[in-house]
Amino acid sequence: MARDSKLESGRRIVFGINYSEFPNGSTGRDSRSEQGDSRVPSPESRIPNPESRAASLSESLIDTALRELDLEVCVCGAAKPRRNSFCRKCYFSLPAGLRNRLYRTVKDGYATYYDEAKDFLKYETGRIGATG
Repeated sequence: MARDSKLESGRRIVFGINYSEFPNGSTGRDSRSEQGDSRVPSPESRIPNPESRAASLSESLIDTALRELDLEVCVCGAAKPRRNSFCRKCYFSLPAGLRNRLYRTVKDGYATYYDEAKDFLKYETGRIGATG
């Protein structure tokens, strides 16, 4: 018997949980699948799918990048031409490699590089305020 498990008058207690209190005296671990108890979610349904989370984050980045690309105001608050990522000052504040990556298509990662550029402007140059 493991240290974390003990028997008390026919009841199995593990980590302070009395498993004799589950329906049919089962441990509760397999009872969902055997009995089809839909009130208790299966362990698999409680684990978030990392692929779907990454996809939703990616879609969120893409939506934000495309929405801001269509605006006539830069993230710093200055005017910018529509369909430009940033105003002239912000654009030339970026390192050359990052500026070049902003010409990629959405399919090739534009949204990720746009987000990286905004982080650079916020943390390295201070051109974007705390709310930007």
